[in-house]
Amino acid sequence: MFEWTKDHAIGLPQVDAQHQAIFRMARELYDEMSTGGGSDAAKRILQRVVQYTEHHFAAEERLMRQYHYPELDAHLQQHQEFARRVLEFQADFQAGRTMLTVEMFRLLRDWLEVHIKESDRGYAEFIRAKAA
Repeated sequence: MFEWTKDHAIGLPQVDAQHQAIFRMARELYDEMSTGGGSDAAKRILQRVVQYTEHHFAAEERLMRQYHYPELDAHLQQHQEFARRVLEFQADFQAGRTMLTVEMFRLLRDWLEVHIKESDRGYAEFIRAKAA
């Protein structure tokens, strides 16, 4: 379900490496839950996903600011909405109010597929053009 391919590459090596790490963590979380793994392990993995995503978003946002990306505000809103939803899932899961459901994995999958291939690719093309 969470396989990084060359189609996900946006052409910024540092960002591509971060995306690959997020794919690996998402796959690890999915594998843990689909094999009936313990919720403690899933909580730890989900925490790593949340922390790493925050680090990744900050790195992307620094790049966009550095190159004066004109769509920065819209991109920030996408990051904030995704972070809000993931933190909401995490809080519910840690409090025992919900399991990690298909909805959570769909959110992760859609984010990794759509956001990277559309939004991230857009700012990457802008940065590569300005850097050239």
